[in-house]
Amino acid sequence: MKKYNPEIAYPIQSPGNVGNLRDIAMDSLEKYGVGIIDPRKIYDFYNDLHSYLASCNIDGVKVDVQNVIETLGSGYGGRVSLTRQCQRALEQSIARNFKDNNLICCMSHNSDSIYSSKKSAVARASEDFMPREPTFQTLHVASVAFNSLLIGEVMVPDWDMFHVRCLSYLLTLITDSSRV
Repeated sequence: MKKYNPEIAYPIQSPGNVGNLRDIAMDSLEKYGVGIIDPRKIYDFYNDLHSYLASCNIDGVKVDVQNVIETLGSGYGGRVSLTRQCQRALEQSIARNFKDNNLICCMSHNSDSIYSSKKSAVARASEDFMPREPTFQTLHVASVAFNSLLIGEVMVPDWDMFHVRCLSYLLTLITDSSRV
């Protein structure tokens, strides 16, 4: 990893984000830090990783937690510049190493990621699904559907966290309400 000039960075969440909802994962990253690769070396990192995966007959990747980049922009030219550099390097590496643009962008709903995506074809449209939390199931379906309206204008929405049980729960609610 030394050739990529990695560092530990400490995300800075916006007051609006923190005031809306505390997130244990982000709070942990703020406290303990997260590894970040020198933006000037990010293409080399992605290309090395993706060329290795392609040599193992892997035909695509899902890149998760892309939204954390916007919290790491301090010292790297700001969140917009950093996100743009990372997304450009990611897309160039995908185009070089995977013939069918096989990339799923995940946790990439921040505007910087959406505007920086020029070749990405698929984005996850949902938050994590929690099957043991029945009160979240209807909210989950609604949020995926609404997110798909936005994401669907620029990418193919991926419902990868959508759960068949969730669909059956929603259909039960619709069926029960129509009997009233």
